[in-house]
Amino acid sequence: MAVTVNERVDYFGQNVNIAARVQALADANDVYITADVYHSPGVDDMLKAHRVFPEEVLVKGVSEKLHVYKIGPHRHNH
Repeated sequence: MAVTVNERVDYFGQNVNIAARVQALADANDVYITADVYHSPGVDDMLKAHRVFPEEVLVKGVSEKLHVYKIGPHRHNH
């Protein structure tokens, strides 16, 4: 749900909660994405040069484990 308050748009709902929880998993140099993002068209091609580490996590406000992916550094081609 999107709401405009004082000329500013703010977003609410389960997807926003999940995004915030996945963001909180990451340290300073980490990138995490959800399974929905991972399986979106074109993402596979963008990640071919990276190491990808699948994880299952429990987060506050979500009853089931989330499938997330930690995106690692570029692969080194020798």
